[in-house]
Amino acid sequence: MLWNDFYDRYPSWADSTLKSKISTLKNIGSGKEVVEVCLDIDDYTIRSQLIRKAIKLGVKFKDDDLNCLNWELPEDVWDEIEIYTKSNPPKKRKSLAGKAVAIGAVIGVFQGLFGNKKQHK
Repeated sequence: MLWNDFYDRYPSWADSTLKSKISTLKNIGSGKEVVEVCLDIDDYTIRSQLIRKAIKLGVKFKDDDLNCLNWELPEDVWDEIEIYTKSNPPKKRKSLAGKAVAIGAVIGVFQGLFGNKKQHK
């Protein structure tokens, strides 16, 4: 089963159907979507199954996504998540610190050339 079909249809399924459909997933959505589905599932064993399947399929969890789970998983699953995220961290955003320094330097050059005159209304 493909994630988009699963994601669209899971709210109407019984627990037994969820279990069987999770095991047939061939791809996975974003970490945010996986956590969203987990929060909708009452049975912690099914939540655990989905998280484990997501890990197996290579989901990239962000810290914000995982924080939403509020420890609603067994400790052994949290251990698996920790091991997985350490070896497969999400891509980090490029730092803007260097660009901010460069922009500051350009502003300084313009102020030097044209002065730092404030206009009064």
